[in-house]
Order: sequence, then structure tokens, then C-alpha cells
Amino acid sequence: MSNFSDDERLNNIIEVISGMAGLDFSKSALVDDSDSPLNTIAMGLNMLGEELESNVVAKSDLEDKNQELEKLAEQQKNAMLAMSTPITQLWENILLLPLVGVMDSNRAQDVLITVLNKIAETQSTVFILDISGVAVVDTSVANHLIKISKATRLMGCICMLSGISPAIAQTIVELGIQVEEITTTGTMRDALDKAFQLTGVKLVEDREESNYNR
Repeated sequence: MSNFSDDERLNNIIEVISGMAGLDFSKSALVDDSDSPLNTIAMGLNMLGEELESNVVAKSDLEDKNQELEKLAEQQKNAMLAMSTPITQLWENILLLPLVGVMDSNRAQDVLITVLNKIAETQSTVFILDISGVAVVDTSVANHLIKISKATRLMGCICMLSGISPAIAQTIVELGIQVEEITTTGTMRDALDKAFQLTGVKLVEDREESNYNR
């Protein structure tokens, strides 16, 4: 192995260090079999370069994995949101969302976003929000329900709250909300009857089966 001059070594070492600063590890420091202090430095610099390159690659792989995990988490979140807000298009221009279980402010906000997107997608004119399966509705949630009703109205869609229990009715009254601002029914069946009336759907019954016809 030929020996290199000190000038060659210094220029090479500077070039290698500059490359490392820019995360370029394609160049190595010149090494020979001499006992020059610069030779020792060059060997140490090459070892450092290999370690830094390994760390950079590992960090890059970790970032890629983190991005994949974030993407997966977002997909799972969307799936959970769809399961917790199962909006069904019962009929042309009529949407239904039966809420079951615990209702808090976060879920109410998810419902609002999902409902507005579904209305925009289907151009529905009537939306039934059935809360008969919700055991407890606090003041915050009641406010969100009213916001949902008002937001759907701004999009040209009438929102009907069905399944109003005595406790929920009392909460709404305590909020001082003008009842005239929202449409409510005691049962989902009453809400469906109103929805059919509003959309011009008539129930025609024969001996064999019941059909909804316009």
C-alpha cells in the first residue's frame, strides 16, 4: 500500500468531514500502513463515518415505521368513528343515526363532523338523530345536540331528535333553549312518519306487503 503525503491526507480528511456534515458517507479517509498520526486519525474517521451512517439509516427506518404506525392509527380512528356513528340512508333524502352507549363531548363532536359530511355527500334533506339508546345526556352534550340540529339546518337539512326521554327533556329546558328551534319526537317511529311527510313519501299497504312509494 502506497503512503500518502500529509497534504493529501489533510485535504482528504477535510473533504470526508464536509461530506459527513451533509450526511454523505460515500467517501472514506485515506489510510495506508504508515505510522503517521494523520493515518490514525483517518482510520478513526472512517470508523466514525460507518457508525454515523448506520445511525442515520436506523433513524430513517424508524421514521418510516412511525409514519406507517401513524397512518394505521388514523385508519383505525376512522374505522372506530364509522362504527360509533353508523349513519344509514333509510330512503332518498332521509338519513338516520341511532346513538347507543355513552355520549360525551368528544363523541358528540365526531357525530357533528360525520353528519355534515354525509349530508354534503348525499344531499339529504332530513336527518333523524335517535338518542333513545343514550342513558345520560349532560349539559355539554345537550348543547352539542342543539349545535348539530342548527348546523344541519344551515346545510338545508332538517334535523329531528327522536327518543327524547324525560331526563333529556328536562336538561334541554334547563339550558333555556327555545324548543321552537329544534324538531323533536318521542320515538323513532314518529320521526320516520314526519320524515316521510316532509319528503313526500306515502305509505301504501296491500295484502301481500307494505311498500313505500312516492
